[in-house]
Amino acid sequence: MSAVLSACAPEEDGDDGAASVSSAGASQQEAADADEANEPMPPIHVDLLEEPLMAGRNVRRDAYEQALQHCQDAGFPTTPLSPQQAERLGTAHVQLFFSDEVQVLSRQSWNYLMKGVESQRCTFQLVSAGLHSRIGPDATIETDLETGETTRGPTDADRLQRISEHVDSDQVMETLGYSGPVKMTVAGQPCARWTAPDGATVCLWSGGRQWGFSDEIDARGCSPAPLSTYESAIVLAQTAPTEGMGCKVTVRRFTVGTSFEAADLEPPGEALEASP
Repeated sequence: MSAVLSACAPEEDGDDGAASVSSAGASQQEAADADEANEPMPPIHVDLLEEPLMAGRNVRRDAYEQALQHCQDAGFPTTPLSPQQAERLGTAHVQLFFSDEVQVLSRQSWNYLMKGVESQRCTFQLVSAGLHSRIGPDATIETDLETGETTRGPTDADRLQRISEHVDSDQVMETLGYSGPVKMTVAGQPCARWTAPDGATVCLWSGGRQWGFSDEIDARGCSPAPLSTYESAIVLAQTAPTEGMGCKVTVRRFTVGTSFEAADLEPPGEALEASP
């Protein structure tokens, strides 16, 4: 099985009403679930863009635009960010790689520095930070994406073992105040969309339950949520509430069954490559 899926808007998959299941149908479903649980996990790659928002606004980008305006109003010689750099402000690029032999979780976020004000100049610089974590059969390697410092430790082989899990979504999510789920399709993949009490929505991949990826847990993306959240559930789409803090998550690329190149698993460079 091999698929390369470009990002697209969520699509609703018809009626979301509950259906009664006969005992014979239930037995067939249990048998199908058992078969799925024994299915080897293919290589999975997910490329996401996270954007934390406050009342629908990108706070870091707004702060940059205000600082830039102040410099220009003061008549200081000013070197702004390029439009492409300014677009990255306040966002984070997340890369997820899963296979039976390796797991990579990577998040790189962008901010800006302003230099030269003491000499009545304004020079803006794009800076990045984040974490790149790789678990292999022999070692765990973590790289600080701000300093470039790398630490190496023993492998955590248990985290490479994907175990099929299923919980009662009604019990867990309704207890937390969520409504749903609504069956959706995002980037050609099935997901379950839940609506939180604050109006935010999150659509969790429902095509990987046999490998331990749940679509039935509270797993909204974006920092300060740890990267390890994506080990349990993969967010395919997320919207922020209109008031207060929230986060928008967009899928840039999703592949299932395509082998990884060695370079794909290395820490990212400064540039954010365009999605093909």
